[in-house]
Amino acid sequence: MNYMSIDQENIKAIAGMARLSLTEEKAQSLEKDFGAILSYIDQITAVQAPIAGQNASSVKNIMREDTDGIQSGCYTDALLANAPAIQDNYIKVKKVL
Repeated sequence: MNYMSIDQENIKAIAGMARLSLTEEKAQSLEKDFGAILSYIDQITAVQAPIAGQNASSVKNIMREDTDGIQSGCYTDALLANAPAIQDNYIKVKKVL
């Protein structure tokens, strides 16, 4: 999809609707900037997404078995050894209200 090009007449019309006054130099600068933006949009729309053309029902979810990767308590001793205060195998902290 090619977007329309922007010329100084379009820029002046947009500036007029926004109640902005532009110098000729600023209008020329904006013409180049808008042209670069529209060109970049053309490049982005030309790239096809990996899922383009597919609908939700054709996409498959990859499932795996849900397993516990860390054994419970394997770091407990080392962690509690560095804690400033311990109570009943938990790190004791100040109350936060």
